[in-house]
Amino acid sequence: KHAFRLFFREEYGASKLIYPLFGEKGTDTFDGIDLRTFQNYSWSFQGDSRGIFIRDVFNRDAQFEMGRPSERGELYHLYINGMYWGIFNTAERPEASYGETYFGGDKEEYDVIKVEAGPYTINATDGNMAAWRNLWSRSRNGFTSDASYQGVQGNNPDGTPNPDIPVLVDVPNLIDYMLIILYGGNLDAPISNFLGNSSPNNFFAVRNRNARDGFRFFVHDAEHTLLNVNQDRTGPYGAGTQFDKSNPQYIWQRMQSNAEFRMLVADHVHRHFFNGGVLTPEGTRRVFDRRIAEIERAVVAESARWGDSKRAQPFTRNREWRSEVNNIRNNYLPRRSQIVLNQLRQDNLYPNLAAPSFSQHGGNVAPDFMLRMSGGGGTLYYTKDGSDPRLLGGGVAPTALVYRSPIPVEENGVIRARARSGSTWSAMNEAEFVRVQDFQELVVSELMYNPTRSGEVDGDQFEFIELKNVSEVTLDLSGVRFVDGIEYEFEPGSMLEPGAFLVLVRNRETFLKRYPNTPVYGQFTGALSNGGERIAMVHATGDLLLAFEYEDRSPWPMAADGS
Repeated sequence: KHAFRLFFREEYGASKLIYPLFGEKGTDTFDGIDLRTFQNYSWSFQGDSRGIFIRDVFNRDAQFEMGRPSERGELYHLYINGMYWGIFNTAERPEASYGETYFGGDKEEYDVIKVEAGPYTINATDGNMAAWRNLWSRSRNGFTSDASYQGVQGNNPDGTPNPDIPVLVDVPNLIDYMLIILYGGNLDAPISNFLGNSSPNNFFAVRNRNARDGFRFFVHDAEHTLLNVNQDRTGPYGAGTQFDKSNPQYIWQRMQSNAEFRMLVADHVHRHFFNGGVLTPEGTRRVFDRRIAEIERAVVAESARWGDSKRAQPFTRNREWRSEVNNIRNNYLPRRSQIVLNQLRQDNLYPNLAAPSFSQHGGNVAPDFMLRMSGGGGTLYYTKDGSDPRLLGGGVAPTALVYRSPIPVEENGVIRARARSGSTWSAMNEAEFVRVQDFQELVVSELMYNPTRSGEVDGDQFEFIELKNVSEVTLDLSGVRFVDGIEYEFEPGSMLEPGAFLVLVRNRETFLKRYPNTPVYGQFTGALSNGGERIAMVHATGDLLLAFEYEDRSPWPMAADGS
């Protein structure tokens, strides 16, 4: 049982595959796609009872759950010329065409770095290695100073962007990538245990030369994971001191000498290892169980095809597969988060000073909700405008407030908090709150769906919709959005005072030529149907606020229909 790589080229027929392989989660246009199988810890190749068939997919899903770009993939039954061949999974290949699709620009603008199996040295599958060599050279020199650390991110030493300095690395992406590597105890990426930890393997690094994008890193071929719950892959390892063996973990190791980097790592650790984050026991169980439920019945067919490939008594779902699934569920996932957290603490990447905890970690709250904070020591600082209470360099931000008593959540937004004891700061705790208000008195007061034309300008360019707050309190519209008829979402901090109106338009420029004294609040996308349709708005929580169908005949007023 082997993997396949599918290419779509003009010499074979269609130059691209046009099909929504991932539904709304990804593109529907492909130059190529990998069709992976499972060789390590498999029944078909090694006769290994630990085969669960989702180790690689789990790691890639976790990267996607963090909000990072990842190799999308789904699970399939494969038939070849009518013969059943078992379970396979698709995997996007993060090369130049991937960058063009998801990050923009042309694929000719992309540098893609990966490891060539065999010599296990790096090469550029697309573009060149000039920027990668620059990043490696700076890594060799070290990042102790803020000038060197900020410089590879295209910033001045104080962290402000400098358009004259190229962006070489996406540091937040690097951190999240490495947290997945460490959590999974990955033995074969980006540094391989099977090569004496002296050579890299199994990673992609992608960068657009003509944009302010640093190299982004992708989890790839992560089969050697979820094995030993006590595995420590923090290193440091020597692979990377030579350019042809350079890799993201080497960059990660060199950056650990910088205090700002260590603080940023701590913030990411707190986001993912606490409060139900992706790498908490409940977060990983959620990702794991979703794929297990998807594959559970299909494993019977895999057993029938490949279960007896290496021994007379076949491996089966009910015996070996469920045993290994339960081993991971009961022994790895519940314990691994704390073990990795302790490893990060030992490397000075997560402080001993506890971060503040919230009485409710974000979500929907009543208008009179009061947020309580507690911490393990020191002074608690917080902000309500989404800024960091800590300044670069360790000072207290001017926007930071000292927590002394429960605080009201007066509008939708993110609250961030840290503890400080002497010169030591905790990691940052952050949560987004949504005030659940009664929007019964938010009304659509005017609707112009079929305006008259103006010379050569089509009348539809003058479409508008007007809202009014007929209540006696200010309405926070943050996150409120239209989902039917038109598309528009109100940004955080969008307030509508009692008795006030706001106007959303289809084309701001043409609208203001006809109505020059009307303040335009925003521009929607889509268009209002001239024949009538459904209009609907939902709250930031997703709950329906209002919905109606307008028509182009009585009893609806005729003035909005071309008059």
